[in-house]
Amino acid sequence: MKFKLGALLALCLVILLGCGKKVDDEALQRIATGLENRWEYADKLPNEVTTEELEKAVQLELDELEDYEVDDFKDVHLYVLYDNYRRDLKLIKTLMLGKRADSLAFQEEWKEHMEKRAKTLYDLNNDYTLDISNENKKVFEEILAKSGRLVEMDVMKKAVSEIKSLTDLKVEIEENSIAVTYDIESVLSNKSFVASKTGFPSQAMDILKILNDYDFDDNVIVTTNNGVIAASAYFDKNALGKVDFGKWDKLDSVDAHKFYDMTKAYHIRLGIWEELDAETQKLIGDMNKRDSNTFWDDRGLVYQ
Repeated sequence: MKFKLGALLALCLVILLGCGKKVDDEALQRIATGLENRWEYADKLPNEVTTEELEKAVQLELDELEDYEVDDFKDVHLYVLYDNYRRDLKLIKTLMLGKRADSLAFQEEWKEHMEKRAKTLYDLNNDYTLDISNENKKVFEEILAKSGRLVEMDVMKKAVSEIKSLTDLKVEIEENSIAVTYDIESVLSNKSFVASKTGFPSQAMDILKILNDYDFDDNVIVTTNNGVIAASAYFDKNALGKVDFGKWDKLDSVDAHKFYDMTKAYHIRLGIWEELDAETQKLIGDMNKRDSNTFWDDRGLVYQ
């Protein structure tokens, strides 16, 4: 009995040591403290700052952020956000080396960093709430507001992800334009992919049904194969507003080529187009319908 009791006590000790104090609350406080320190320093800076001054501002945050391990956290999601935030600060500090604050290259990098930083802070505050002083709440809210585009992209990606047939999904939003890109590995035939309800027209229409609930000026749908555009379509607000989804749902699969008539512009890869039979090519009309819209051109015709 004594042996069993001793073994039980040893087991409890191991469990207690393995489940030591977690750092979740401490990590959140470290982020908040780092922000407060940065703002206190930034308040003393002139309107035009140098990269050295920006570097010091970033370092003031980093000084507070401990390099924790995932096992230190009770909540793995919090660890991911915390670690991403710390790594992004280290990265932008590295990118500053040897650059002038007024150079276009640095300003682009800084703008991208600040937007990504704002998104991580938004997620941290939305999921856990950061303890920011009343004195700095306004500046904190201004930072969170810069995350709007990335937050909207997350919302749209979640909505489009409800379509289970889409893989490797990407969503990009620029001002009031949206591009949805997904990948295809293989198809039964080029005809079934291009001109039937088993392929691109049907998948694009499923996406458009979701986008129709929003108010984007430009809607671009792109499907890729091996990193190259297979087919793409562009609907501006006017073209999307004219789409009759009920009529489409009743359409026979063999009439799916009518999808291309609804678009403002579309593109079918040359190799796919050339393998279509003459009748299908005639029904669609051409491998391209062109439009001068820059957002469409940059995403529907040149895959990045």
